[in-house]
Amino acid sequence: ADYYLSLALEAEEQLHGCDQLSWLDTLELEIDNLHAALSWLLQSRRVKKALQLAISLKWFWYRYGHFHQGQRLLEQTLEAAASERYTVLEAKALHALGWMFFIQGRWSLACDRYHQSLQLFRAEGDRAGEGMVLADLGVAERWLCDRSTGDRDCEQAVRIAREVGDPLQISIALIWAYATTGGKFEGFSPQAELEEAVSISRRLGNLWGVSHGLNGLGDLFRETGRYEEARPRYQEALKGFRSLRDRWMAAWSLEGLGTTACHLGDVCDAEEYLKESMQLFHALGDRGNTVFMLSRMGMARRTAGNHHQAARLLGAYRSLLEVFVGHPCAISCSEELDTAFRQYQQMYPEQWSAGQSMSLEESVSAALGCADE
Repeated sequence: ADYYLSLALEAEEQLHGCDQLSWLDTLELEIDNLHAALSWLLQSRRVKKALQLAISLKWFWYRYGHFHQGQRLLEQTLEAAASERYTVLEAKALHALGWMFFIQGRWSLACDRYHQSLQLFRAEGDRAGEGMVLADLGVAERWLCDRSTGDRDCEQAVRIAREVGDPLQISIALIWAYATTGGKFEGFSPQAELEEAVSISRRLGNLWGVSHGLNGLGDLFRETGRYEEARPRYQEALKGFRSLRDRWMAAWSLEGLGTTACHLGDVCDAEEYLKESMQLFHALGDRGNTVFMLSRMGMARRTAGNHHQAARLLGAYRSLLEVFVGHPCAISCSEELDTAFRQYQQMYPEQWSAGQSMSLEESVSAALGCADE
């Protein structure tokens, strides 16, 4: 157990650098042993080491798509630690658990864990930890339609990161603050901040940070109508994420490419990009973003003139959003979407009603089916 804990801690330090793929492959090769070590540490009440091991595996679980398994093991570890007092380690484990919930589309649960983590970091006066949690919390708050609170927390995370002075934390704080809103900003264009994040990530050899920053620039250019500038940013981001085998972020780059293609009138390309994005979110178990992609697919069918299908998909989206998220999410709020809702409820009530009665699996099947009437 000590050997595998040392291996995981060493790997954790390298998972954002030039050799990250090599270290991820090492962890993948040893994952059964690492999980066996964690199980033994828990059974033998070596809680501190169990916390250290579970925390160190957070980024591996994310990058390899083990979202539910990571959630389950972190929950078991935190339960074992309930009677102990390892405040900073518990804060880190709660932060990691929040991330596992977030990437499954369970944003309210993510916020709950982030708040618990933030309270512990603040009690210990751990500014670096506070800043890291605020960055993630702000994104989750924004996606739950609390844009003002989310903006405040993300901007505070950037200030703390600059105060701490860690280049990696600065780049990640900038990415979370300015590359996670779908490119939507009022009276402000964070192009310089996103380019700074890309520049820092290049210096660190962190291809993931470079790719995420470029994806954020793609979103920003798309939302300001600069579609020909958005497309190459998305393409480079997608290439990076695919080389890193990060399917969750590859899905976001595909979403960006699909939506941009839709604006440019490339309906066939839009359809293929958006389908692949939905397939990835669905395969990874991210129900929140699978539901979100129904709105993108519905609007793409609307652009193509397939109004019966668009009405079904958008009806399904509205219904399933209540089931899996609880209320409309900020990442898909738009005047254009609201107009489509009103139009289809009035002009295609039968198709809208059929969509409202579909399950998630039925909706995904309909979205991934043939786009022709």
